[in-house]
Order: sequence, then structure tokens, then C-alpha cells
Amino acid sequence: MTTRSTDSLSSKGALGGLLLVLLVAFGLRFMAIRADGGLWFDEIFGASYVNLNPLDVVVAVMRFDIHPPLYYLQLNAWGVFSKQDTWLLLNSVFWSLGSIVVVYLGVAARAGRRAALLAAAFTALLGSEIYYASDLRMYAMLGCNVLLLWYCVDQWLLNGRRGHWWAMCLLVLSLSMLHSIAFIAVGSVLCYTLIRCWVAGERHRLKPLLGFIGISGVLLLPWLANASFRSVSHTRMPSFDSVAQTLGGWLLGYFPGATTTQYAVAAALVLALVLYLLVFGSAYVRACVVSFVVLPVLVVGVISLVLRPIWLDRTLAYTAPFLAVALAVHLHERLRPDARLRVWGAALVVALLVFVAAYGAGWERLQTPRKMDFHQAARHIAQDNTERRDIYVPSNVRYWATARYLQGPGWGSLLAIQDPAKIDDSDTWRRIYQKLGDTWLERLHLKGAARFIDTPHGRLWIGYSPLPDEVVARGYYLVGDNNDRDKAQPCPQGRETSRKSFEGVMVFECKNP
Repeated sequence: MTTRSTDSLSSKGALGGLLLVLLVAFGLRFMAIRADGGLWFDEIFGASYVNLNPLDVVVAVMRFDIHPPLYYLQLNAWGVFSKQDTWLLLNSVFWSLGSIVVVYLGVAARAGRRAALLAAAFTALLGSEIYYASDLRMYAMLGCNVLLLWYCVDQWLLNGRRGHWWAMCLLVLSLSMLHSIAFIAVGSVLCYTLIRCWVAGERHRLKPLLGFIGISGVLLLPWLANASFRSVSHTRMPSFDSVAQTLGGWLLGYFPGATTTQYAVAAALVLALVLYLLVFGSAYVRACVVSFVVLPVLVVGVISLVLRPIWLDRTLAYTAPFLAVALAVHLHERLRPDARLRVWGAALVVALLVFVAAYGAGWERLQTPRKMDFHQAARHIAQDNTERRDIYVPSNVRYWATARYLQGPGWGSLLAIQDPAKIDDSDTWRRIYQKLGDTWLERLHLKGAARFIDTPHGRLWIGYSPLPDEVVARGYYLVGDNNDRDKAQPCPQGRETSRKSFEGVMVFECKNP
């Protein structure tokens, strides 16, 4: 089902070209992760779970997170060598570079090494790929896994080996344990496989494919049900601006500084490319575009409009590299001899660079800080708190972030440091704790040993129980968020005497009058 062309580019030349692409890709991604001095809210989860053993990671994810645990388990293993921000962020860079390698391998098997290098270069320069590589989240890993699944499907269709079928099942298991949106990605792969089988007239593939579909459904259903019952407040309806940002962001990335007009122009280019490939592309190219670009956009849009809003840039995080795959294969099929492909490919790479760097101000946006200033807030407290007064951070994630930058990355176990009297501001979790009882809470390490740690810059308190009177009398720092900015009296005990504002973080000084 797959045709492999003769290739004028030597394997050594291709390897050298791929290494050059990976080097450029690494430089862009490393620049992006160095733009900020710390991590933002969602990244603090993974950075805190690395302090736990694998079993406690699973417990903590079920307790505090809405996502499956696989990403955090592999990050936990990665964190054995270091728990510093840069090292942890390099995990996402690693998965992003892995995506480039898989794109190369998949296109090389179909269209030869020259087209594969072109696809790899496109993928390396895509703004969305650089953005997800600079985030301590599961999206770079998810994208790489989807590409691996696509590659295994192509190999299975080519060779029909049972090993590739089992590899496909393992990758669906991996995706189901990464994110609840995996059902969209797996649906794309199933659509792609069905189209390829239908076009080739290979009906004998349908029986093992039905088994694969059944296994996929069983693996995805629990996490899909979990996501359905747990609210995600930052999803939205697909408006013109949000759709333009998502599609335009595949080229420009989602770094701060791009205007609505810039995203709209980039989105128009993406749509023009999609339409061109659908009209003039081969059956293989159309299968890629329909399955991995058109279908997921339509599915996410329909679900958002009919059932519940799930539109986010990240919901479609895996799609952009398949445009690179489709375009490279199409150029290989249309441009003969290879010299024409070399010229046109180089011209398109330069055009993409110019568009992103010049029109999209990509170089400046890549170096623009965009994350919450937990590290700056902690630095302010460390410098200002010469009397070592206590520091109060009621909410879990903000406490973990403050502890990370006051005490250090290995500050302790988030399961051990909990408020035993009032564990959460959630009535649901309080009821769950009551039903579990002390015995199971201890077995699961959910019963906190203390509600504070001692840092070099003061005792750090968590939880919603009142602070001891002597702490309030002496005065304390309160770490809150932008919701506290407009409160007449943000301090739960005592009165505010001063405040300091940071990106996404507020620091108040509180004391009894």
C-alpha cells in the first residue's frame, strides 16, 4: 500500500541533514524554555509530583489532577537526575525532537529521504510545536505518541505484521493514559486507517482493525468518562477569534504578542493550504489532511457546540505536524526530478521562516516571558522577610509553587503537607476523605503529617484552617492570586498593611491592627 521511491540523497547526507534540523529545532526550543525564570500554574503539578514515589504519583494525580498519570510517571523517572526547572522542561523538548524524528521516518518510508528532511524541517519550525516543547505539560509527549501510532499504522498496512498491530494497541494504551482528549487523536488514526484500507480495497484488514477499534474503545472509555464528570473551566466555545488563534497558532505559536489580525492571516494561510491539498493532493495526502486536520477540527467544534465546550488550542495539539507530512509528500509527488523538490522545498522553508519571524514577530515573541511569576514572588518574600515572619498560602498549587522557589525543587511531599483539619475548599473531597476514614487515608498517604514546612525565609503554611493567634499577631505574608486584587480585605485574619503585584500572583503583608 506504500510506495517507496528511489532516492538520490545518500543515507549519510540525510543523516547529516536530520542532525542539522534537530540542532536548529533544539536551539529554538531551548530559547523558548529560557524566556521565563519559572513555571506557571499548570506546570507546577508535574514539577511537584517528581518529589513522590511512583505509587504516590498515581494517588496524587487521582486526588489533585484531572489528567491520567502516564505523563507524570515518565516525568518522575526523568526527574531522578535533576528536579530543576530547565531539566524538567527539557523532557518536553525531548518529546518534541522525537516527533521530528518520527515525521522523518514516516515520510522517508513513503516518499524518500529528501521529502522526509523537508517534512522534518517544516515540523521543526512550526510555532505550535515550539510552544508545546517549552511547556511542562503532556502535549509534546502526546503529539509524539500520535505520530508513532501513525507510523505503526503505515508499517502495518505495508507489511501486515502482527508486531505492528500490537504496537498500535500499546500506543493507544499510552495515549489513553496521557490525556482525555486522546479519543480525538485515536479517532483521527482510525479514520486514516479506514480510508487507506478502503482506497486500497484491502477488505481483509477490516477484521483486525475492528479488534483494534474495540481495544481502543475499552482503553479510552474510563478516562473519557472521568473527563465528562470533572469540570474544566478554561475551555470555550469556538468563536471566530478562538478558531483563528488555534489554526494560526500552528504557524505562529501561542506565545504572547500576536494580534488577532496576525492569527487571522496565519489561519487563512493554513486553510488555503488545507484546501489546496484536498483538491490537488493524492489519495494518501488527502487521507492525512482529512483524518488529522479536518476531522479533529470538526469533531471538537461539533462537541463544543452540541454537548459541552472543549475548544482549546491544546485540544488540537497533535494536528500541525500532519500538515507538514502532507505537504512534503505532495511536493515529492508533484515535483520531479529531485532538483525541483530541492529548490521548492528550500524556498518554502525560507518562506515559513520569513513569515513567522517577520510578520509574526516570532523571534521577539519566542523570548517574551509569559508564565506566572511565582519565582519572582518568592524572591520578593526572601529579600523582604528579614524578620522571618510566617508565610501563608492556602491553596494547594500555589503552596507547591511557593515552596518550590522558597525552599527548593525538592521541598518535600505534597501528600505529607496538608491541612489535617480542613483539607480543601471542596465539599466533595471533604466527603470523600470522611468516607475513606483514617485507615485508608494513611494507606494512601493522604493523611498529612503537617500543614507547614520551615524554609530559610520563614515557616510556610497551607490550608484553610485559621492560623495560630501568635502568627497573626506577629504578622505574616499571604500569597494569593489576581482574584484577591480587588478584595477590600484579602487577609483572612488581621488586616492588609502592604501588597506587591506580580504576573498572576499577589503577595500581601497582613497583621493584627
